[in-house]
Amino acid sequence: MRSLLLVCFATVFWHASVRADAPALPPSVVNPALAIHAALAGDSADGVTIQAAALARAAGTLGPDGASIVAAAQNLAGQPDLAAMRGAFADLGKALVSYMRAHGAAAPDGIRTAYCPMARGQWLQKDGAIENPYYGRAMRSCGSFTD
Repeated sequence: MRSLLLVCFATVFWHASVRADAPALPPSVVNPALAIHAALAGDSADGVTIQAAALARAAGTLGPDGASIVAAAQNLAGQPDLAAMRGAFADLGKALVSYMRAHGAAAPDGIRTAYCPMARGQWLQKDGAIENPYYGRAMRSCGSFTD
């Protein structure tokens, strides 16, 4: 029993130390994602194209593993209207969260991962009340934090 407890403790301690050293996503990636989220949650397409292009450039510095983020951001930047942007935003959220999980990367302090079960989409947003980017004001609070 004692050896089992020791193994469990060592495993938890090792996992915690890996998580503590996990790199945060760079602000050059997070800040445009937050700006896009805020616009879509507010039922606006204003600035989304510019922010998506900035995010694509920044994600390019993540190397080959950031390619899915680059592709999703470029796709989002090319969308013609709010509805299409919201659809493309789902791919961006998935790419960001997948990258974070694969690399043990953490969101910066005060930034959380959220999920909307109706849209089946993820996103990053500042801590506080849920602000759904997929349905905007129509269903602002739909979703929950997953971290």
